[in-house]
Amino acid sequence: MQFACYHFGAAWAGLGEQYDVTLVGGPGLQLWLPFVLLVVLRRKPAVFSVHDVYPDVGVALGNFPPPAGNSGCGERGALLLSHSFVVRILSNSFRPGLRALGVPDAKMVLVYDWVDTELVHPMPRDNAFAREYNLADRFVVLYAGNLGLSQGLEHVLAAAEHLVDHPDVRFVFVGDGAGRERLKAEAEGRQLRNVQFLPFQSRDRLPEVLASAGVSLVILRRGIGRDSLPSKTFLSHGQRPAPDNQCR
Repeated sequence: MQFACYHFGAAWAGLGEQYDVTLVGGPGLQLWLPFVLLVVLRRKPAVFSVHDVYPDVGVALGNFPPPAGNSGCGERGALLLSHSFVVRILSNSFRPGLRALGVPDAKMVLVYDWVDTELVHPMPRDNAFAREYNLADRFVVLYAGNLGLSQGLEHVLAAAEHLVDHPDVRFVFVGDGAGRERLKAEAEGRQLRNVQFLPFQSRDRLPEVLASAGVSLVILRRGIGRDSLPSKTFLSHGQRPAPDNQCR
C-alpha cells in the first residue's frame, strides 16, 4: 500500500511540473510508474543515481527471494536503467551488478558522495548533546542513522554485552528504522544497561552528535558490501575514498 501511494502520488505531482531533465534515485521497484510517465512518455533525459544495486542487495538480505526477486525487481530496475541517459554510481564495485542488468560501462559515471564541511566540523566531545544525554564523561561507541535491516546491528549488541561491566563505556544508537524495536527488545532481553537508544536529532545537531563519539560505527551485513555503500561514509576535502569493498 505504501509503495502504491508513492507511485501514484509522485506521478501525479510530477505531471504538473515543467522540467528539462530528471534526477532519479532509488530501487526501480519503487519508481517505475512515475519514471515511465515522467521520463519515458515525456521523453525527458534522466540521471539515475544508484545508491544500492537491486535486486542484488534485496536478495542478499532475503527481502527478494530468488527467482521472484530477480524477475520482479530486476526487470523493473533494468527498464529504468536502460532509459536513463546517465547512471551515477558511488563505487566501482557497483559495476558488475549493473552490467548484469544490461548497463554498459560507458553509461556509468563514478561520482563520490560528499559532505558539507561547513556543517560537519571538528568540535569538543563535551558538548550540549553529550551533556543532555549524560555522555560527556563516558567513552561513546556511536551508531547514528537508519536502524534498518542491512546494517547487522545485532553484532553491536553482542559487543556491548562483553563490556556491560564497564560503566565508562556507552553504546549509543541515534535514529530510527525498521529494526529499531527488535534491537531495543534484544537489548532489554540481554539486560544491556550500557546501551542507549535516542531519537533522530535535528540536522543542526549533527556535528554535536558525531563529536560526542569516541568511536563511530559504519557497518553493513556481510555479503552486501559490493552493492551498497553507507551514506554516512563521509569524505572530507582532499581525501580519496577507501578502496572499493573496504567500507564495511
